[in-house]
Amino acid sequence: MERMLGMCGLNCLECDAYQATKANDDVLRDQVAKKWREEYQVPGMTAADIHCNSCLSPTGPWIAHCLECEVRLCGLQKAVDHCGVCQEYADCRTIQSFLEMAPAARTNLEEARGG
Repeated sequence: MERMLGMCGLNCLECDAYQATKANDDVLRDQVAKKWREEYQVPGMTAADIHCNSCLSPTGPWIAHCLECEVRLCGLQKAVDHCGVCQEYADCRTIQSFLEMAPAARTNLEEARGG
């Protein structure tokens, strides 16, 4: 399976926002915004917010949360491709806390680490 890991280990290629951006699909953007408003309790999210080239894209666009995401900011500061290659991965409370909510991201990072 082809993967493009974000800093946290989520596979961008499977992300609805990434797919909508790459396809320039406004119908999918609207569907994603509606889904995320409900799932993540983001009442003001609209289709206009659904533009993302991955959190690792140097120029964006990014989902607004990427600009404040602790995981992303830390990884960029440490200049790693993703958290799985960070020397502090196993002891990092920030990524480990996130991975409790996102088991697929944990699996991706563990596979990338060779585990």
